[in-house]
This record gives sequence, C-alpha cells and structure tokens, in this order.
Amino acid sequence: MHHIPDELTRPIGKPGDVGLVAYRNPDAAPDRSPVTLTRHVLSLVEAGEKRVYRTGQVLCIPAGDVVLLSAGRCLMSERRPAGEAYRSTLLFFDNAHLQAFLSRYAARLTYPRAPAGEPRREAFSFGSTGFFRHYYAALAGWAADGQPGGDAMLRLKIDELLLYLATTLPGAFGQFVAGVARGPAVVFHQVVENPATQGLSLAELAFLCHMSLATFKRRFRAAYGTSPERWRQQRRLQQAAQLLEQPGTRPSDVFEAVGYESLSSFSHAFKQIFGYTPSQYQHQQMRV
Repeated sequence: MHHIPDELTRPIGKPGDVGLVAYRNPDAAPDRSPVTLTRHVLSLVEAGEKRVYRTGQVLCIPAGDVVLLSAGRCLMSERRPAGEAYRSTLLFFDNAHLQAFLSRYAARLTYPRAPAGEPRREAFSFGSTGFFRHYYAALAGWAADGQPGGDAMLRLKIDELLLYLATTLPGAFGQFVAGVARGPAVVFHQVVENPATQGLSLAELAFLCHMSLATFKRRFRAAYGTSPERWRQQRRLQQAAQLLEQPGTRPSDVFEAVGYESLSSFSHAFKQIFGYTPSQYQHQQMRV
C-alpha cells in the first residue's frame, strides 16, 4: 500500500499542511495499486492517463484534465504515453487548510450545500480550461524559480484554485466539502452494489471499505445472506438474462460481456441458477 503524499515529500517526518510535487513515473503501468491519501489532492495530468477507483466511482483522467480527490483510500493506475513517462503536478492540502479557506471566504462563497442524505462523493474530474492551463504553467514557473515565498505563497496559490472551483463549479465543490465534513467512513452497500466497482477483486473492495478481507466477507454474509462470490455470480447472470431477452442477442455475444472466459462455463453457471441453458432460456422467453 502507498501513502501519498508521505512517500513523495519530506522523507523525514510528515508532510506539511500544503505541498507541491512534480510527479514523474517512467514505469507507469495500468495495474491497480492501493493508495491511502493522507491529504486532499488537486492533480493536473500532464502526460499519460490516470484511473481512480473510489467509493462507487471510477474516473479516467486524460492528459490536460484536473482531478480533485479527498483524503482517504482509493485504487489508482497510471498509463504512460509511448516512449514517455507519466507526468502530473500534484497540490496537497489538509483539512485545516480547507477549513481556514472556507472561513476566510465564507462571505463570498455561494456554493450549494449538499443534502445530508446524498451519497458521499470523493473524486471529481474537470476538463481542460484556459484557467487550468495558465494556472499550472504559472505554478511550474514559480517552482522553477525556487518557490519564492515558500509555503506561505503556496497556500495562496492553492486558495486561488479552490476559489476558482467554488465559483465556477459550485455544485462539485459543495459535494466535495460535504463529503469531507462527513468524515472517512464509507457506505458498505455503495461500494458493493455500484456497477462501477463490479470489476474489482474482493480484496480491492475490502480495501475501499477500510476492512480486512476476512471482515469484509463476514460483513457481506451478514448483509446479503450469502458469500460475496456467489452474490457476484448471481448478479452477473441476472445481467446476462437481461441481455438474452433483447432481440437478436446470442449466448456467444453475452458470455464475455458478463465476465466469463468461455461459452461452456457460462452455460453451465447459467443453468445452475435459472434451470435452463442460455439458448433454452431465450426460447422460454419467446413463449411468454
């Protein structure tokens, strides 16, 4: 497991309330890695592509886009362009800095407050804009000049970006603030049932739920009355049944779409659940 930004800044001791990292990874690969973010992060992807898995969310961030992530657990992968390294510029800030920003600009901020019952969002991506391009270019120039003003100047620069988000993207900013205020607890059912997380392994789901794999399996059986493996198989086969009910769909078109490696293994599993092979199921549906 990686702890970010602890592994990237200030090797001795913990990172400060704010931080700036010009990140470069020549060995970036599409494999998912478990990551614990100890600070909130704003990242501009400069070369390559980043993929982020959070509670019920999967974000794909291409070069030029910006991603805002709240502190907590996630899965990440990075893909580098051919012949180049993956590159991004990372800005980190902690809760104390965020609260100071909200207090300082309280009279000017009019972002909507997210309803208490709304699902918690932990990740937001924003497409390239002129402001983002000029902002990160100026940030790179400031860093190249030796970061005059140090952390005091960096705090102002982070505030500038947060103020831009709060005024131009108030809905997303309000959801971000609300998610941070609710703390790091994740909603178990939101992680398990969201289609965005269906491709993750049980170990990865447990990680996002802040549980060991054994605890996750016990919690799952208590909540759903069956093992996670069987439940996920049933969900896949229910999806397959829905696809088979569509006119013109053949079993050979379906088995890979629902995660099976061969038509024979798919047919065997389907018959165990529905009592018919996929072809027989289609014939039965035609009679209804």
